[in-house]
Amino acid sequence: MATIVETDRIKVEGGTIDSFDESHECSNGLINVRKNSRWGYITKDGRKITPIKYDAPADFKKGFARVRYDRGYMNLDANGAEHEI
Repeated sequence: MATIVETDRIKVEGGTIDSFDESHECSNGLINVRKNSRWGYITKDGRKITPIKYDAPADFKKGFARVRYDRGYMNLDANGAEHEI
């Protein structure tokens, strides 16, 4: 299970897996992470769910997170699939 050690590191089972500028745990158990002003999502065990490419993250509600990307919005599901709005 991943834990946020500092605002810039995600630690999994005793080892740091990646460095980020910012990270927040979501309501569905995923973690949204920021690197170089872009956002993405990873699992608690450190597996990347989405690329780090979104302009603004969101928490999950009713199974989807509405994220801002390239001057528009889209919904992401918990598997990282993108759905047009």
